Amino acid sequence: MDRLQDLVRQKTSLEARLRALDHALAAHGVTRTTPLVDPSGFPRSDLDINSIVDIRRELNYKQNDLGQLMAEIEKALQAVHQQPQPQEKEAERLRGFARISGVAKGGPAELAGVRDGDVVVRVGGARGFSGVAEEVAGKADGELVLVVDRVVDGAPERLTLAVRPHGGWGGGGLLGCRMTEIPQ
Repeated sequence: MDRLQDLVRQKTSLEARLRALDHALAAHGVTRTTPLVDPSGFPRSDLDINSIVDIRRELNYKQNDLGQLMAEIEKALQAVHQQPQPQEKEAERLRGFARISGVAKGGPAELAGVRDGDVVVRVGGARGFSGVAEEVAGKADGELVLVVDRVVDGAPERLTLAVRPHGGWGGGGLLGCRMTEIPQ
């Protein structure tokens, strides 16, 4: 990654030098492609031909350098994206703290896709059972992010569900599901 950052800094510097050289040509009243000879084929007397040729030469060299640098940046980017991504450290991995033991029909939890047996990993900002009630109450009539682990077709999946807790759905509680704490 440091190599890539170094290459990008070189690219930025090279592009700045190219702009400076273009400005130097503009100061002479020409561009990279302005003819330096008159219609008869003689050098224009109103131009400093030697300086312009030197600037154009450096521009060509720098433009070639930029092309090579861009190829190196492309290779470096590919190398960065081919590196295996660091796996979540076990200590940082969120672990389930509650199990859904009942989902009321027609309740906010059911409408969001919560199922019996889901293992609750996070409720809003709460990553433990003690903060759930406060999180749910604070999001009444709003949107609450619920992260659960579920086994689907024999494979574990982590799902992020959006629940809209509210009291007027016809049942008890704001979520319409029962959570049982998992001892840690």
